[in-house]
Amino acid sequence: MTPAAAMQPWRQLSLLNQRYLGNLTALSTRYPALAESLKSLPVTTNHYFRIDKDRIILGVGEQDTIRALPAILTPASARATLQSMFPDNHAEVALVAGEDLGWLWNMLYQMEISTAPEHCPLFFLIRDLQRLQVMLHIQDWRILLADPRVQLFAGDDCVQQFRQSLIDQPLSPRPRLAVTILPDTWPSGVTFESIFVESAARACERTQVTQQSQPLPVPARSLPDRVSIAA
Repeated sequence: MTPAAAMQPWRQLSLLNQRYLGNLTALSTRYPALAESLKSLPVTTNHYFRIDKDRIILGVGEQDTIRALPAILTPASARATLQSMFPDNHAEVALVAGEDLGWLWNMLYQMEISTAPEHCPLFFLIRDLQRLQVMLHIQDWRILLADPRVQLFAGDDCVQQFRQSLIDQPLSPRPRLAVTILPDTWPSGVTFESIFVESAARACERTQVTQQSQPLPVPARSLPDRVSIAA
């Protein structure tokens, strides 16, 4: 590893504000309320960053007492996780719960797909808005955030938002693969399996009321496969 003395010095994350503002502009085209929430979010932690080879190290604290935060998902582990998800290097409909600095979201979005974009949505869930704020400083996501293919659910109720989207859009493609980066994204006692089963039943109930037909069976839709984060 590069000696600490040879590492790049810590820099304030606010130096990347222009990137952040560009991302917010793109976000506001599809999620204006979320963009406004991020704009008004108070800064409660001083964030810093520095570059070490192919990764970015995030730090918190004051200028003379900056503490490096542990990396949850490095670029290398994000690439390895994608390889385990899609060995043929073609993305399918997928769900990612949580993030670190955005590497997996970014790489997944950039993967080739073998179908029309509208048939291969990506579902991104993140509970911590301050973490999302940090990610929008690090990543240039102006194209990603403006793309209807990306379904973003953010905030404490991100799982409820995702659940409701499955009920409201019963014919939309469902995730075939799911990976959880931050387990606390899911409320206690809630899993993506339970979300899928319940939303399928609710969607059938809604269809029954709309069509005034005979009761419909819950679709035998296969649940998404769990994928573990690669080390």
